[in-house]
Amino acid sequence: MEEAAHMQPALFLKVCLPLIGVAHTAMLAISTVEDEYNYYSELLAMNLFKAIQIGHQCAACTAAGIVCTCPIKNAPHWKPMANQKKIERIYGANVELMQRETRGVVASGRRYMYQVYLKTFLMRELHEFSYPCQYMLMAIDPSGGGTSSDYAVSMITSDNCRTPIVGLEASPSPKHNEIMKMLENFILRTRSMRVYRDALIFIAIEANMSFITADMLAGFFQNPRFGRIEVLSLDPKKHQRPGVWTGENEKERYAESMERALANGTLCYAREQAGDPAKWPLVKQEFQSQLGSFRREVDPAKDPMFGRNKITFTGKAGNGKKDDLVLATQIALYHLEWLKTTDRFQDMATAQGWRY
Repeated sequence: MEEAAHMQPALFLKVCLPLIGVAHTAMLAISTVEDEYNYYSELLAMNLFKAIQIGHQCAACTAAGIVCTCPIKNAPHWKPMANQKKIERIYGANVELMQRETRGVVASGRRYMYQVYLKTFLMRELHEFSYPCQYMLMAIDPSGGGTSSDYAVSMITSDNCRTPIVGLEASPSPKHNEIMKMLENFILRTRSMRVYRDALIFIAIEANMSFITADMLAGFFQNPRFGRIEVLSLDPKKHQRPGVWTGENEKERYAESMERALANGTLCYAREQAGDPAKWPLVKQEFQSQLGSFRREVDPAKDPMFGRNKITFTGKAGNGKKDDLVLATQIALYHLEWLKTTDRFQDMATAQGWRY
């Protein structure tokens, strides 16, 4: 089999595998390896076949877990080194493909989106407000249930060309009354702080679980004690239901919104945090851990309609790793960007002298 990494699993299972059971039959497969999700890579990892791997990643770079750019010492005569250097320059930032095609490495289909920005984000100064905050956007990512998901809240704003994170909080509790108490305390703490006391709070409630939940929360936030609040409605069916829908396209836009904020250096922490002060150190640590593990991933499951690899954006892992704080912040960032482009927001900002 030539280019075995590109064969369909069904071809191997229905045609090749039964033939292997025939006496005096051997199978020879040759290919450039693909990512770890490729069926060919999975077969190699089973250690059931005699595998001869020819690669050009040196032992030192392999042990260090870094991309190898060392001169290829064992290249065949028909692959001159000058040509290889030219090819690697053309690959440029497409490191995974270059590793697979020129170095024979099983390169991951995952791209950790925020790791490269994490160090500078952590070193960024806390944001100080020169004036009382005028508006904020609070995003709520309801729990999907089970132990792999938290009920997460993220509050951000814009001020002086920066996007400060005003508050973060998450709860693993499945109990409705405990969640409502967390939300109530979060808002009341926000209003108790002079800098946030009079700000208009826009709320984006992720409604994938149910627009009924979003509608219930919209009613909950009408409490006069919470001050000025508006719940956003981005209902794809135009029924004006409160809440925002998160489909596959939206997830990609959310993830890219955070990547822009980190790359541009605008995302930072506000000095005055609205979350529970007793929990803040752990919440902050968890948020930063989730940032480091959030990734764009090529899923081996094919899109059943178009036969394409499915792209997912996630920070979850089998070891109990969660991503809810990052998702809530992504939702907040994306909808704050969107909100500031709307005519209604710009009219309000002009009328009230907001800085945005």
